[in-house]
Amino acid sequence: MLRIIVSASVGQAKKYYSEGLTREGYYSEGQEMAGQWGGLAASKLGLQGPVTKEAFAALCDNINPATGKRLTGRTLDNRRVGYDFNFHAPKSVTLAYHWLKDERILKAFRESVQETMCEMEKDAAARIRVGGQEDGNRKTRNLAWAEFVHFCARPVDGYPDPHLHAHCFTFNATHDEVEQKWKAAQFGDIKYDASYFESRFRARLAEKLAAMGYQVEPLGGSFELAGISRSLIEKFSRRSKVVEEKARQLGITTAAGKDGLAALTREKKVKELSISQLETLWWPKLSLQDKHELNGLAVRLTKSPEVGQIATKSNLPPAAMPMQDNEAVLFAIKHVFERASVVSERELLKEAHHWGYGRTTLEGIERAMRAAPLIRIKKDGEQMVMTMEVVAEEDRIVERCVKGKFLYPSINPSWVIKDERLTFKQRSAVFHILGSKDFITGIVGKSGAGKTTALLEAARGVEASGRKVIALAPSARASRGTLRESGFPEAETVARLLGNTELQESARGAVWFVDEAGLMSSRSTDKFLDLAERLGARVVVVGDSDQHHSVERGDAFRLLQDIGEMSVVTVDEVKRQSGLYKQAVELWSQGRLKESLDTFERMGSFHEIFDNEKRYETIARDFVAAVRSGRSALLVAPTHAECEVVTHKVRETLKGDGTIGAGKKWNILHNLSWTEAQRGHPKYYEPGLVVKTTKPVEGFPLGEPMEVVEAGGGKVMVKSCGKTKRLPLNEAGNFTVYERDSIEVCKGDRIRITSNGFSADRHRLNNGSLYTVKKLSDDGSIILENGWRLDKKFQHLEHGYATTSHTSQSMTVDTVLVAQSALFSSGATDANQFYVSVSRGRKEARIYTDNLAELRENVSRIRERKLANEVLRGAADRQKKHSELLGNGERQLQVISHNQAAAAAAVQSQSKSKVMKMAM
Repeated sequence: MLRIIVSASVGQAKKYYSEGLTREGYYSEGQEMAGQWGGLAASKLGLQGPVTKEAFAALCDNINPATGKRLTGRTLDNRRVGYDFNFHAPKSVTLAYHWLKDERILKAFRESVQETMCEMEKDAAARIRVGGQEDGNRKTRNLAWAEFVHFCARPVDGYPDPHLHAHCFTFNATHDEVEQKWKAAQFGDIKYDASYFESRFRARLAEKLAAMGYQVEPLGGSFELAGISRSLIEKFSRRSKVVEEKARQLGITTAAGKDGLAALTREKKVKELSISQLETLWWPKLSLQDKHELNGLAVRLTKSPEVGQIATKSNLPPAAMPMQDNEAVLFAIKHVFERASVVSERELLKEAHHWGYGRTTLEGIERAMRAAPLIRIKKDGEQMVMTMEVVAEEDRIVERCVKGKFLYPSINPSWVIKDERLTFKQRSAVFHILGSKDFITGIVGKSGAGKTTALLEAARGVEASGRKVIALAPSARASRGTLRESGFPEAETVARLLGNTELQESARGAVWFVDEAGLMSSRSTDKFLDLAERLGARVVVVGDSDQHHSVERGDAFRLLQDIGEMSVVTVDEVKRQSGLYKQAVELWSQGRLKESLDTFERMGSFHEIFDNEKRYETIARDFVAAVRSGRSALLVAPTHAECEVVTHKVRETLKGDGTIGAGKKWNILHNLSWTEAQRGHPKYYEPGLVVKTTKPVEGFPLGEPMEVVEAGGGKVMVKSCGKTKRLPLNEAGNFTVYERDSIEVCKGDRIRITSNGFSADRHRLNNGSLYTVKKLSDDGSIILENGWRLDKKFQHLEHGYATTSHTSQSMTVDTVLVAQSALFSSGATDANQFYVSVSRGRKEARIYTDNLAELRENVSRIRERKLANEVLRGAADRQKKHSELLGNGERQLQVISHNQAAAAAAVQSQSKSKVMKMAM
């Protein structure tokens, strides 16, 4: 594991050195190693060998230890001193080190840490300032860090468990060779790629351990040593149990949420015990079976290299290092490109490492990656990769948009608007739709700008022309919820249209309105436009690329705008909010992020509360107060982890005042959200998981839960209709995998439906819909506020007090309360997420954080998903080509299609040629 923790003040950093880094504090001697300097910047400063308190303190104070002069140009109060990079060995590796006294493990661990730090160092950068203005970053490729290796975890009940880990405290300073001066370091690229570097550290350690003779078993995104049972690992994971118990109390079930709880559950360190004394506490806990497992590691090592040596691939027989590099890379490609059109090569490498820890090598993975049939483009100094399938998919979408221009008569250009409340921009949108001659017409509908009201007026105009309107949205919440509530009573999901031939027939020749089109993936858009073309329909897509995108790959709405030259009108005059709130939201939608944040701050929207317990108690109290005042309210957080913490506090508050009564346990199914690649591989399954078919699979009941009873030997067995059957993994696109869980449901609770289905009395339940529990009946069922009944068979629900910003995108309430802490949600925070979150309210937005300065920085991050077309050819060039060809008639439209096909063929030919050369 790799954690990156910021040290925000000089005092904090110095205290951390004296109390946390130089001694573990659990014992008096023999436990820690002397800190060591690392990094090219440390060498430039003359820092080598053991870390001294004086040199460490000098760097904390921004002083050059060699000269005594100021190091970087400015020394600000409460400046960011540096980052602590934590590297953690798997528990089984730690146990093997302490039990077997195999010093090669420590050597392999430290080498893996140092090699990974040196790789991260290459991403170090410094800010460039020209004429007093910032002008981007420049790679400096040098950092200074102090490495401290520790051998124990935090104590539980007065003493710690074994836990091999390292702290590399990295200072906020780097040398700019161009300007020949020291500057504050820019860690943005390193933090952004933290998960990649974590995978590289684990891959290095796993490879070294495998080369020694240890058998390594990949486990999720990590690994353990084969032969060490889960029960033995848990016996020496008491800290994890403390965190698990705290998570249970708070209702937290996600791994990210539990990870964030570590800092909240620390016990004070003790100082009495040495390693030898700790072993007298550790080893008596071992059973005979535990000892047999640990001694079994030594038996398997009898033919391994001598202690003190680390074997390499070259000095081991081929059978000792099984190679699955190609399989790992092929899996990574299938897995990653289900949810992204273009990725950095690092993203693919990370997933390949995860798949094959201990069974692959870094060199082998990199070689297999170079030979893979991928299109590679260098963009902004980063190696980007994509597949021909993705390029062809995007080209089909673009071609349909371009070919469909000026091919149809206007729908109803003479329509006289009936709704006098419409603003100028809403009216423009209506005229744009009714006057369009294109196959695809676009409306950019900014959050809260009243686009649905404009669509209702446009629908009247369409129907007056004698054509039918089919209202659609990507999600059940947006279609059967928001659209139906807004005046489109028969609105449906895009997925249902694609899969229902009866609905397709009724949509023939109609005008299809698609709201929240920014949530449509490239794959679904490709199928959707093909269907519309075959049924003679016209398409109106309404969306906003500044909000969330689809989970699956592709930002199809932006593709249509930027590459397909889709004609659009923007409705951006905010109607949902008023006053300063309206101004703040509009500024954000215009990209004026700092001004928007300043406006929110002037409004008093930010609530900075450092204490986690107090912050969540405040959020819960304010939410309950808002609801009781008669206002509609919504709790939003960037991650499920923070949603779970907030939910627990709200329910705790409601229980305290009797609003919700006695409860009962309700079994639920939690969607694991695996990709098709994961669902199609047996290594991801384990007994107890539940599989449900979502499309017909021969021999299996549609939609019925089937429990996994066996997983291994290349197959997965499930129990279906009382019989054990082999799951057809080659049809993984037709089923979903869940894990069992449970929640407490009380009278008065608010619950959210997590999958489309039906109540026991056959009422449709839409994914994302919210209900209040009226009562819990004697037969164990739930009676909802509207009288509908849920029986025990319906297991797709969760508490409905807090939601992620992605789920909230189609919602509108009076007051939105946003829980956004650095502890739980920093990695999921960006400009799109913040925009969606804060724009849900009509009257008020309240944002609760533990670090306002860091929040302002994090929400200003713009993470735009790249399109294959714009990376491969350049968006400007494609736009120019299409613009030149437009308006010259059908002949030119045929030229576009021909040129695109030729370009695709050329790219594919080049790719194949490149692969062949690499393989030679």
